[in-house]
Amino acid sequence: MTKTSQKTLRHSTETSGSSKRKKTSADTEERNAIHAAGLAVNRFDLTSAAKIREAVALASDAAPAVKSRSEGTKGKTGDFTGMPIAIFQNWLYEQNREWRFTDGTLAVLWCLEFPNARCDYADRHRYVASTRTEYNAGRHQAPPPGNPSVAYSRDGQPVIGTVTTSLSIRLTDRERKLVATAAKLRDESPTRFIKSSAITRAAHVVNISKKTTLDFGALADRVATLLFTKEFDQEFRTKYLTGSNHPVRSDEILTLGDLDDENEEWINNAAFGDIPETWMGIDTSTHQVAKMTPGGDEHFVQEYVCPTTPIVRDDRVPMTRDGFRELENAVRLGGTEFLQRILEIGRTSYFREEDLDEPIDPETID
Repeated sequence: MTKTSQKTLRHSTETSGSSKRKKTSADTEERNAIHAAGLAVNRFDLTSAAKIREAVALASDAAPAVKSRSEGTKGKTGDFTGMPIAIFQNWLYEQNREWRFTDGTLAVLWCLEFPNARCDYADRHRYVASTRTEYNAGRHQAPPPGNPSVAYSRDGQPVIGTVTTSLSIRLTDRERKLVATAAKLRDESPTRFIKSSAITRAAHVVNISKKTTLDFGALADRVATLLFTKEFDQEFRTKYLTGSNHPVRSDEILTLGDLDDENEEWINNAAFGDIPETWMGIDTSTHQVAKMTPGGDEHFVQEYVCPTTPIVRDDRVPMTRDGFRELENAVRLGGTEFLQRILEIGRTSYFREEDLDEPIDPETID
């Protein structure tokens, strides 16, 4: 083989090998496209999944104006840079030393670059911070950087406390397997799962233990009342027009048979809308009433306050939509600590049990 053919073969082999290597950097056009997308959204408050998803649409308009999508391959590499996910994330942390985008903006850029990723980066936007921790520790497919990467506020200032420290824990083999299984179900690494779980639990404990704008104790008591109370005092709907000294509140019970008369009088008064409802507690139990016979003998007959079927409702305030949202928020922020508070109220106020010893099992006596 001639020297020329050998040189050509060597060049062909090197080119073929380089095409299989993972891309680890972006050219100027690719970098500018990502930068333009970040500039388009960094002024917004991107602290929730919904806001991040809205911002992705704006970023999607800004980036193609610089460079069209052409690098991605079935979600495994980025649409604009062609880099694998972890490599792109590391590269973005380094670029952000100059750009100083917020973590919310970085989450938008993750969504933009990997729209078909298995992980929903908008919903898991806190991964930006936890992945930075892994990167700074040299556990994210790259050696640790000389200077740790930090987070930035919207005015481009470093966020205090973003340089992290490491804590060491010891797990039994059974505990390790449990954590690994749970982390896999959440599509997380065991380290990230342990951290997110610990932070979430810590927030729950602190929130429950101090006074905040959300009164966990009062809400727990209301929920427990709704869950565990067996019977509520009843209120009866009373007559609003017929048989009442309107506008003085009536204490006559409105029965099903009275509704037609009420509606007719309401219409005759040229009123619009529904008849106002008035409710009150009324004793509907039977009463012994003394009667005198013509011969002068006294005897008792039973009379009912309401001999017909009344319209009844429980004397309680049912949960409203706002109440449900408050409960939902309490569960999210208080977690199992809040739910345990509800159960404790049920245990002490509704389902009291004696602390009795278990019976002795003679087969367990040595």
